[in-house]
Amino acid sequence: MSLRTPRVAIVGAGMSGIGMAAKLTMAGIETFDLYEQWDDLGGTWHANTYPGLSCDVPSRYYQYTFAPTQTGATCSPRGARSGPT
Repeated sequence: MSLRTPRVAIVGAGMSGIGMAAKLTMAGIETFDLYEQWDDLGGTWHANTYPGLSCDVPSRYYQYTFAPTQTGATCSPRGARSGPT
């Protein structure tokens, strides 16, 4: 009996959707569809406007355990982005 190739659809290209796509690729599944209602990746951070925001969650938690960021970023970075372009 041969293994079937799964058909995968990922709904949303926010942090979870991007993470799922990365983990599928790491597992050798490179054929999947990623659906996003906006014209770019980012989920909530792409879709909404937060002028002068400051994140109250330490930035080390906004990274993937399988691809940690080593930038020395601040613990609670300020956002410069003002919303979709």
